[in-house]
Amino acid sequence: MADTSVQFNGWAAKKNWSPEDPLEKWSYNPPKLGPNDVTIAIDYCGICGSDLHTILPGEKGGWSPKPRSEMDPVIVGHEIVGKVVEVGSQVKDHKVGDIVGVGAQARSCMDCEFCTTERKPLCPKTVSTYNAKYHHLPDYKLSSQGGYADKIRVHEHWVLPIPKSLDPKVVGPLMCAGITLYAPLKRHGAGPGKTVGVMGVGGLGHMGIKWAKAMGCERVVAVSHSDKKKDAATKLGATDYCNFSDEKDVAQWSAKLDLLVVTSFSNDTNWDAVMGLTKMDGGVTCVVAAPNEAMKHVYAFSLLTSQRVLTGSLIGDPTLIKEMLEFAAKHNITPDVEIVPMSQANDAVLKQHEGKARFRYVLDAHA
Repeated sequence: MADTSVQFNGWAAKKNWSPEDPLEKWSYNPPKLGPNDVTIAIDYCGICGSDLHTILPGEKGGWSPKPRSEMDPVIVGHEIVGKVVEVGSQVKDHKVGDIVGVGAQARSCMDCEFCTTERKPLCPKTVSTYNAKYHHLPDYKLSSQGGYADKIRVHEHWVLPIPKSLDPKVVGPLMCAGITLYAPLKRHGAGPGKTVGVMGVGGLGHMGIKWAKAMGCERVVAVSHSDKKKDAATKLGATDYCNFSDEKDVAQWSAKLDLLVVTSFSNDTNWDAVMGLTKMDGGVTCVVAAPNEAMKHVYAFSLLTSQRVLTGSLIGDPTLIKEMLEFAAKHNITPDVEIVPMSQANDAVLKQHEGKARFRYVLDAHA
């Protein structure tokens, strides 16, 4: 049931977002505080590409073919940092005043084969931080709401303590962009002796380069479609650079990578050429981007004759997020961000849509 005693306030898309149909101030009643729930006063929230895919129309990159006007209003944002202001009766690991973060997942069933083996993002009853129905609350009709807001209420399991050495202003993007890259790098053995590529030098990719360097990879290869980001990639920690539009560069790096993490692609991406950068017989191409486009030009014969691996990765279990935050604190790794007042959310979303982020915008609720 809704908690009619309180209202949370944020910036919502009531229609598909555009400069002419901007996010609007909107208030809603959250679900009642459960025994394992935590209420967080939001201080900062990063802007993720998923936010745009959720609020844009389908023909302009949105994930849903339905217009937003036929769905619930939605407050997006899942790179959240704030202070605990209320805890349920059974919450043990969090207390009022703690600085915590919330990522892209807010709940799961806790009982299935994935939840019981630290693979909770794969739970069939997962509840995303925003734009999802609460499976366990059939009487609560509103979809979940995210972090472009003053508060959020989340199950304690998806509330992660922020290490004291990390600056709360900049740490929010670790909760999505950070774990989205950390998880596949860990899963596929990035580390000493390995040559790892990151395709796309943006909000996701810049974190992949930083992680791979800190994990001790022998070579970290930034892959992009021009030389425009070569200097930026080098500053981030890349040892090498591959201009994917340059045939000589592609030939130089053919079959050289142990792992390639793909953070961006388009409808006409030549997947044979992408996977061809990885080693024969086990080289891994891992996709972490999710544009509203099909992966065309993937040929079974190429996989058969090379024995390369094409796979994907979805955020990370809370246990892995906690490990990532501790790793970030140990190695002093934070995303490159620009702080924007939350009152200017529409301006920041427009800049994100125009590809101007270097490399993440973070909304400040108090600026």
